[in-house]
Amino acid sequence: MRIKGFRKLFVLIFCLSISLTIFSSSVYTPPKDLYQVETENYRFVFEKDLYYFYEEIANTAEELYTKYTYFYGSNPGKITVYILDDVDFTNSFASTGTNVIRLYVNPPEDF
Repeated sequence: MRIKGFRKLFVLIFCLSISLTIFSSSVYTPPKDLYQVETENYRFVFEKDLYYFYEEIANTAEELYTKYTYFYGSNPGKITVYILDDVDFTNSFASTGTNVIRLYVNPPEDF
């Protein structure tokens, strides 16, 4: 009886992971004509008009990377950060499996 329950759970987790993998490839497709700047631990990909945002977060991001890798005793490798303004809402998300962070920038004064 336990084996059947385990198999169902395994199949469910497997199907969910496949679905997330397929879905994530469409989520991470950025718009064309983006600029890219690499620092020691990050690859920042952004629209031309959002360079100011990169300048604001680059140093802080490097400091946080150093603190977190020391605290957790890990080395996640280079992290890609997308800074985009291609939606009408403000939010962000991170995917640890692909080392991607996506920031949606929608400043209050934006029309």
